[in-house]
Amino acid sequence: MLPILIGNESVPQNVPSMNPKDIVYLSLPQAQDRKNGLWHDGSEWVLSDLWGEPYYVVLDTNGDGSLAKPEFGADQSDAEYERRCRMLPPPATLPLKVLIYSSGPDRDPKTWKDNVCSWQAR
Repeated sequence: MLPILIGNESVPQNVPSMNPKDIVYLSLPQAQDRKNGLWHDGSEWVLSDLWGEPYYVVLDTNGDGSLAKPEFGADQSDAEYERRCRMLPPPATLPLKVLIYSSGPDRDPKTWKDNVCSWQAR
């Protein structure tokens, strides 16, 4: 997906291109030490967050305009997070077509207290 979005797609002959005009849909910074930006891992493009962890992308592939919230039913071992969830339970779905998140400074995508999420204002 990244090569298509950054306009740097290389495809074998006789394979249709997803971005034949090499349009740059997204400009991303170059990573430093594989953190906070775009870098190569062999022939693959990788986009890492501030802590060098991957971003997770969830797409509405059935076209219903909603997505299951990844946080719903997540690990609640953090007492403060568990208390907040009891007071204001997170919804099971969100009315969005794309969700993007990273695991945050603890580098654990299952703990949501510090995850960086596209659907939350901080």
